[in-house]
This record gives sequence, C-alpha cells and structure tokens, in this order.
Amino acid sequence: MRGVVHLSDLDRYGERLAGLQMRPLRVTARTVTPVASNDPVALDAVLAWTMVVEQLEGRPFPRVEGPVWQPLPLALDRLIDGLPLWQSTDFMPVGLARGMSHIHRRTGDNPYAMRGLQETLSQKRPRRYPSELAGPYMNFRVPERRNVAESWSATCVGNKAEIERLLSYVQFFGKAPKRGCGFIFDWEVELLDELFSLYNESGEPLRPIPVEWDTGVCVQQGWTPPYWLKETWRPCLSSAAARFV
Repeated sequence: MRGVVHLSDLDRYGERLAGLQMRPLRVTARTVTPVASNDPVALDAVLAWTMVVEQLEGRPFPRVEGPVWQPLPLALDRLIDGLPLWQSTDFMPVGLARGMSHIHRRTGDNPYAMRGLQETLSQKRPRRYPSELAGPYMNFRVPERRNVAESWSATCVGNKAEIERLLSYVQFFGKAPKRGCGFIFDWEVELLDELFSLYNESGEPLRPIPVEWDTGVCVQQGWTPPYWLKETWRPCLSSAAARFV
C-alpha cells in the first residue's frame, strides 16, 4: 500500500482537536423512515464524511495517490499501516424489524433513449426504442433491505461537544436518502456509564478489526474511513452488527 497522504485542510482540523478531552460516550440515532443498508453503519465513517464535507467547503475531494489521513474527534486505539483504528463501534439496532423492498429501473424511465428516438422520427429509418428484454436498457429490479428500529446506538471514546456539532449536519442514516430512507429525527450523545470496549460481553468485535493472520473466519473488508477504499482493506474480524443488516 502507498503512503498515507496529508491534506492541509484536514490537517488544520486535526490541529484544532489537539488537547480536547476524550470520554466514553454513547451515540444514538433515531430515524423517521426505515434504514436501507446491506452493511453495518460505522460511527467513525459518519463523522469522517461530515468532517471532510465541512473542511473542503463544497470542493471536490482532490485526486491523490494513496489513502488520506482523516482526523476525527475520537481516541486512537492504534495505527495499522499508518492509518487509524478509532475507538468507536458500529451502530447496533434496538427493537429491530426487518423488511424488503425493490429498486426498479424501466426503459421508459431513460430520457436519453426517448430523446434519441424522437430525433430520428423524420428519418427514413427511425431509431428503434431500446429493447426492454435484453441489453443496457433491460428492465430489472434489485432487492433492497429495509430496517426499522426504535433507535441505533454506537459507543466510542471521543469529545462530546465536537461529535454533537458534526452530527448536527447529518440528516440521514444508512443508504438511499434519495429514496426517503433513514431520515434522522434526532441524535443523542451521552456519557457512557461503563468502560468502553471494542468487544461485547461475548467477545465479539463491535467493529471490523484487522488481524495479522486469517484463521478462516475473517473477511477482507474496510476497517477505517473511507471503508470503500479497497487499497486499505485487510482481513478483519467482522462486526457483530453485521448480523442485524
């Protein structure tokens, strides 16, 4: 893996975090619409997304060679490949009910196909309407999970005021907000009455944790923001939250 890249905008934010008090916290999200997600939602991922959007002030993320250092108002557990494993967990549902919906795409919904047809109507051989049975304009539908819960909770060691400030910008939770999924009713950040741990009482990890050796039970996946960046993926012990999505 290539070296970790530092961006001045993000590093300035990291300097602001120096000296902030970090305490065990519980972060709770309540939504007014079902949550669509095929993977657990990670607290550090939510904070990283908000931090990057705020610090870049609407500018596109620069093209860089390698993963970028993203400072967060969280305590650092350790560095792995020069990247942070934060002391934070995935969100776990309370009172979960599961459902299923589908995403539909139909040829008639494609404005480019219809425009190409209309522009050739006066010609000797008008362009045919695209096939709906095969090819790039074929009708299809994809199943998508819908999860309804009383609330979603994660724990961390971090700065309460700064986490509350960042979360105040977050209006949805999970995927597919354009389809009305996961809209936030409120966030709650409270002091945790117990010691923070990356593991539950049964010894299961509450977030992806990279391991040196794959014993046959690991999954190659993301473990630090941005989770989608395959360059940083490693064999990990999967989060217990994966059972609920």
